[in-house]
Amino acid sequence: MLENPVLELIESTHMGNGSLWLLEMDGRELRLLLQVRVSGRCWSDEPGFGIPPHGEARFEGAGLKVEYLQANGKETTVKLAGSLAITDMEGNAKPSCGYQQLCVWNGEKRIFETGRPHKVDR
Repeated sequence: MLENPVLELIESTHMGNGSLWLLEMDGRELRLLLQVRVSGRCWSDEPGFGIPPHGEARFEGAGLKVEYLQANGKETTVKLAGSLAITDMEGNAKPSCGYQQLCVWNGEKRIFETGRPHKVDR
C-alpha cells in the first residue's frame, strides 16, 4: 500500500474525544493520508445515536479505539470504534451506544476515504 513510514497521531481530550491523523513521511515532507475528527457535537448531526440537541457524547472507558484491518489481500481499512456515554442538557445519562466509523484506502487518490459514523450493537 505505502512505501514510506506512516505516523499515527491520536489527539485526545479529557473526555476521550479527539481526532486521528495518518501522515506519510516522504523524506522531509509529510503527506496527509487521513484526518478524521471524532468528538463532541459532531455526533449530534448523525442519525441513530439519540444525542439530545443540547446534550453531549463522550467515549467511555479507554476512549477511541483504532484498528487497521486487511482481509484477503484487500486494501487496508481503518476502523474507529468505542462506546458512547450520552447525557442530556441537565446531565442525566441516556442509554450508551456503540460507535463505529470505517475509513477505506483509495489507492488511486492515495488517501483514506472517511465513512459516516454509525451506531452498532456492542
